[in-house]
Amino acid sequence: MKLYFFTTFAIAITTLFIACSDDASSNPSSSDSTSTNLAHSEGSFTDPRDGQVYKTTTIGTQTWMAQNLNYATASSYCYDKDFASCSKYGRLYTWAAAVGQSDDSCGYGKLCVFTEKVQGVCPPDWHIPALAEFETLFSAMGNPTSIGKRLKSSSGWSYKGSGNDKYGFSALPAGYRYVNGHFLDQGTSTFFWCSETDGNYFACSMNIIFSNDYVTISFESKSDGFSVRCVKD
Repeated sequence: MKLYFFTTFAIAITTLFIACSDDASSNPSSSDSTSTNLAHSEGSFTDPRDGQVYKTTTIGTQTWMAQNLNYATASSYCYDKDFASCSKYGRLYTWAAAVGQSDDSCGYGKLCVFTEKVQGVCPPDWHIPALAEFETLFSAMGNPTSIGKRLKSSSGWSYKGSGNDKYGFSALPAGYRYVNGHFLDQGTSTFFWCSETDGNYFACSMNIIFSNDYVTISFESKSDGFSVRCVKD
């Protein structure tokens, strides 16, 4: 795993664990002080492509999907090939699939660089978040040491790792699909693609795990299967 470090946010190399329990309580020892009185509002919209309805949350100046995308496309997967998992956690996409390209053209070993907003697999009027858009979200939320806690859903995370879902983002521990086809860490982690790459082999992701109240940014293999959260244009 290749990690890039940012001075504003707590970034760490984390060891991932396979989920073996499901505890609805959040970590009582963590601090959740904030430096802003951040307003948010919740809503919903319908994906015109397949009629699925998604919750949304507006946090500061941004409107985000409050559920993981579950739009079926090539190189997207349900965890353990279980359609019920897709209904709950959304699908897991390779980076190429997330940005709306084939693995042959933008996958592992292929260089694809985007200078404009990338709709990719997102519905019309929505797009794959750029790293700067995640950073805008983090900055609006204040204290970087508790951003993960406020983004996590208030139940569903193993090992007492749930958050307080303060702004309705409702990040669930969807786990991921490794390049070899194995599915790992549902219940303990979630990874969201962003639109930037680091050369031919790695692409940007925002990560949350059960044991941390902060978030991490890393560059992971384009062939991994991660979740997608779209942000409104």
